Amino acid sequence: MTSPHMIYEQLKKTKPKQLDKLEAAHSDDKTRFSRFIVQLVDKVNDDETEYSKIMQRSKKAASESNVELAVVHALRAKVVRHEILARRSSLILMRANEFYHSVMIRMIRNAKLGIEMSEDKLSQMLPPELRDVLLESVKGMNTTGMLEPAVEEISKAGEQND
Repeated sequence: MTSPHMIYEQLKKTKPKQLDKLEAAHSDDKTRFSRFIVQLVDKVNDDETEYSKIMQRSKKAASESNVELAVVHALRAKVVRHEILARRSSLILMRANEFYHSVMIRMIRNAKLGIEMSEDKLSQMLPPELRDVLLESVKGMNTTGMLEPAVEEISKAGEQND
């Protein structure tokens, strides 16, 4: 992986016109990711509302001894829950991309202004407390075994119907 300091050294050698174009490109990309993040957060909020409503319908059906309808609603709720998890994972990636473009814009502007950035200053652009959160978020994207409970549930249901 290329270090931020190496990238910054390259930026300092780049012509001002090219830096302007590069800054504009990163700014456009950051704006696009910011817009996608807002849309995704809205969609997750809508999904969570839908999940609550579906679970209420499932509970109501179960209390009325309508087991089939309760199961249908519970399965739909499970699908919505998986959609929420997938969207949250996407949100992590979108935010990481937005952050990357913010850092690039800042480095380009500093290069244009002739501000010297040491390796320490560049590493301080991401405070340690944010570094830990970002690393935990990336680790949280591990999906190994995420669908195993659903597969087991479906297998058990299939065995009972046989």
